Amino acid sequence: MASLSTEISRIAKYFAPLTRAETGAFNLSNDAAALKIPAGKHLIITTDSCIEGVHLPRGCSLAQLARKGFRRNLSDLAAMGAQPWRYTLNLHLHNHTADGEIAKLASVLAEEQAQFDCVLIGGDCTSDDARAHLTFTMLGVCDHHGHPRGGANSGDDLYVSGTIGDGFLGLQEALVTTHHSPLTTHYYAPKPQLALGMALHKIATSCIDISDGLLADMRRLEASSGKRFALSEHAVPLSEAALFALQQNTVTLQQLLSWGDDYELLFTAPKSAAHALQQLAQHHRVRITKIGDVN
Repeated sequence: MASLSTEISRIAKYFAPLTRAETGAFNLSNDAAALKIPAGKHLIITTDSCIEGVHLPRGCSLAQLARKGFRRNLSDLAAMGAQPWRYTLNLHLHNHTADGEIAKLASVLAEEQAQFDCVLIGGDCTSDDARAHLTFTMLGVCDHHGHPRGGANSGDDLYVSGTIGDGFLGLQEALVTTHHSPLTTHYYAPKPQLALGMALHKIATSCIDISDGLLADMRRLEASSGKRFALSEHAVPLSEAALFALQQNTVTLQQLLSWGDDYELLFTAPKSAAHALQQLAQHHRVRITKIGDVN
């Protein structure tokens, strides 16, 4: 277990600099942060963990855990239509973790903060001989209460962003090679659909991000709305890599639809929104595909 003096010095050296944009974080010198929510905004909060050997393969780096964990949480904000704002990090390390690894972790967090305009405000640090894990609590802001999960109406269309199945394919590559292809990059560093999520306000009647698989997350939307969805599996958009894998019989369509780690948005919208969604797709340069109906 790291000594108290080691923990304090690491926090001051590697993590306190990440809080400079938020005076209410007190440079991580206090036990809590004091925040003033931007005027007229609703606060959206989500928390999720990224665990070595569970969410990423054993032996992954702290930096890889950080990037994946950061973006997993951002995807939850995207599903609510929120803009990233602040976050906390609970960091659980292996005993005797080298400072070099922590420096790389802090560097990745600085990159993520700059890209997604989100600032560290606090957290905790512990260690033992078990697997490493990071738990993020993300705070987002938006002009509304967030997209409902249970608002689908009979007659709505069912849509998905991007392509499905690349998370599964990326994991298969990650288990056998350290080479980073577009698929492994998608697996280790998914792109949360934040801009689309915010743009879906007043269009989507229900929304969820696809973390546990399109089929499982679709069932969550069904259950929340009390509706039945008619999914056209062959309408689900697939990447060229996924189509090739299907042709080679190295994967099945059910695996691609069931695995997860895609972090795309699955949402419902009235049929009258079809043109507006086409315009959103062009504006944000994201693929939006109708894949079913709400009965």
